[in-house]
Amino acid sequence: MSTRYLKWLLSVTVFFCMIFVAANAAAKKPTKPLEDPCLTEDFNPEFAFYRDTGKGKIRTFTFFVAEAKNGCEIKLGDFTRDEGLIHALSFSSTKEDDGSYLGRIVWRTILSPENFYVVWGYDFSIDGSDVGDTRGPYRVMDNYEDTSKKITYMDLSPDRKTLAYHFYITDVDSSIRMINIDACVDDVCTLDTSDGLVLAK
Repeated sequence: MSTRYLKWLLSVTVFFCMIFVAANAAAKKPTKPLEDPCLTEDFNPEFAFYRDTGKGKIRTFTFFVAEAKNGCEIKLGDFTRDEGLIHALSFSSTKEDDGSYLGRIVWRTILSPENFYVVWGYDFSIDGSDVGDTRGPYRVMDNYEDTSKKITYMDLSPDRKTLAYHFYITDVDSSIRMINIDACVDDVCTLDTSDGLVLAK
């Protein structure tokens, strides 16, 4: 064997020995269990989001609220994807005297090709890391009476009660409107409810 070949063989052997030692040390190193951030501090829900959790024939979205500071996420509930994709998700919550939170999320869906627009609501309470007293998903508004009427942007007020949104009929009408969500829970409102006109152009 040449000297160059022996040097190469020695360097390769040393390299693989180092990998083996490092892997063995990593395998023996004890792992510290991760603490659940939802249990270590008071939870303050700051935003809401959803994940597509459907598998196979199960078509669902799952909603969560979360706190940015500590990464805590709390599951709220599921929504079937058969009602349409989720758009314009908005969230707000208020802290009660006992330290719990009352929250609400709203979003809209569009069913094609029927062009049905529906605004949905979901109410919940959070005490510590426990979710309770949920209501929904329930319909807030829809355009079933006239599918030429549509809605785009939405925003929920800090007290959870009022929804502001952009309503339009293509090339005919465009306006900013507001509704009291609780007034639409038992009797679904139309998108162009006259009580909520704020700004028209």
